[in-house]
Amino acid sequence: MIVVVDSNFLQNPMLETYFNESATNKVVIIDYAAMEAFKGDTLTSVVKSTAILRRFPRQVLIAHGTKTVGRLTGTREEIAKAMINDEGTAEFREFSAHLDRYERGVRPDGVERQLLDTGRWATDHLNAAQAENANLLDVFKELTDGIFTKEEISKIRRGEQEEGWVAKGFGLVRDLASDLLSRHPDGSVKLDPKDYYNNFIFRMSLCVFVQLMDWIRVGSPSALKPARLLNDRVDAMFATYGTYFDDVLSLDKQMLRTFWETDAILRFVYAREHEK
Repeated sequence: MIVVVDSNFLQNPMLETYFNESATNKVVIIDYAAMEAFKGDTLTSVVKSTAILRRFPRQVLIAHGTKTVGRLTGTREEIAKAMINDEGTAEFREFSAHLDRYERGVRPDGVERQLLDTGRWATDHLNAAQAENANLLDVFKELTDGIFTKEEISKIRRGEQEEGWVAKGFGLVRDLASDLLSRHPDGSVKLDPKDYYNNFIFRMSLCVFVQLMDWIRVGSPSALKPARLLNDRVDAMFATYGTYFDDVLSLDKQMLRTFWETDAILRFVYAREHEK
């Protein structure tokens, strides 16, 4: 199995059990998990967060960041393979050996400075992401205003499926994905229609839509606090990566629900497409 592991699961004994069950059981580490491991009190945090991973370095795969994976095309399996950063994976094994020695007190010049610099970068990056969320509510308001009727919102809150709002929802996902693809940092991404459902940005947009439905069920998106928005944004990243692999290991029930619902929608869509 190959699963994505959430940062909140890195110190869980069940992760060690998963590794011990089979040498072919591997985990994928995304950039947000790495940032969570380094942020705050870096020298303490990174040692604790990587303790289990460092005992199984050959079962750890490092993923490319979202800027890279957002441009990938192909089948789900082809994209999953291309998502793995071979150089980063090899570097993690070296890093594990260095950190093991650091933990034992063998500390070459520059190691602490490098760890602390990485910790500051991780903290700054997460703080910047939280600052960006200040405009996120306006984006959602603009996307959703006038799309769903009061009756449709009532049905969403009651958990009722209805062809009208579901169709509108998929239109919203496509609009959001198209907008993000057009504004990719490395230039606009053009997709063949057959590759659309496999693209990372489309799947991330679908995750965000699933979260939006959850927000509507419990109240108004405008009532959400920036910290909650940041948490949901990070959850969407873990869930999106998870749709390319076998599962997600996490203690966050809400994030797992986002992953399961998104994965179920994708499987349903693929089944419908296959019937045509």
